[in-house]
Amino acid sequence: MNNATIGIFNATLFSIPLWGFIYFAIRLFA
Repeated sequence: MNNATIGIFNATLFSIPLWGFIYFAIRLFA
């Protein structure tokens, strides 16, 4: 795996919990 693939994998891996947290925050304040 090259650095680009690792970077994309890490971005996807960390963006999923991030969006989950954002969704939870929106539901909480909505």
